Amino acid sequence: KFSCYEMLRLSKGVITLVEKRKTSEAELEHSKKQQNMLQVDMLRARMNPHFIYNVLNMVKYRALLVGQPELAKTLNALIKLLKGSINRDGDFYPLEDECRLIRDFILLQGEIHSREIDLREEIEDAAKQCKVPCLILQPLVENAVLYGIDPKNKEHFVQITAGVKNGRLYLSVYDN
Repeated sequence: KFSCYEMLRLSKGVITLVEKRKTSEAELEHSKKQQNMLQVDMLRARMNPHFIYNVLNMVKYRALLVGQPELAKTLNALIKLLKGSINRDGDFYPLEDECRLIRDFILLQGEIHSREIDLREEIEDAAKQCKVPCLILQPLVENAVLYGIDPKNKEHFVQITAGVKNGRLYLSVYDN
């Protein structure tokens, strides 16, 4: 037989357990909703770039149809740069791929500034497959274009050099 006091303690304990279970179930439900929202956001993030690529490709082909190959070339460079900066399976990839993106970036910078910019590359073979963060050279090249090229000078160039020494990759960006 239980006393009233023991019964009261026991019932309070059961009530506490039920309340904790309800709280846990509510937290679990909240976590599931958040997970679903994140999955939807991830899907949206994937769909948006693909929509942009599709529209840019459509404009590129229309430019070709109406005899605007330079516009199509510029759009193609933009498409490749967008894809290269968004669709990476990791944060690191070969320097050779980085240089391809920088070529497209230089082409776009030339269009923006209405001048041809010569990209000079001196990349050692050993450096081409070294893994680098995506678009690590882009801010350096952009600064070289924006602040290092004299508009009065007729020749505009940016030079990228890369080499491997003692197991380390060395990168340099120069401008005139």
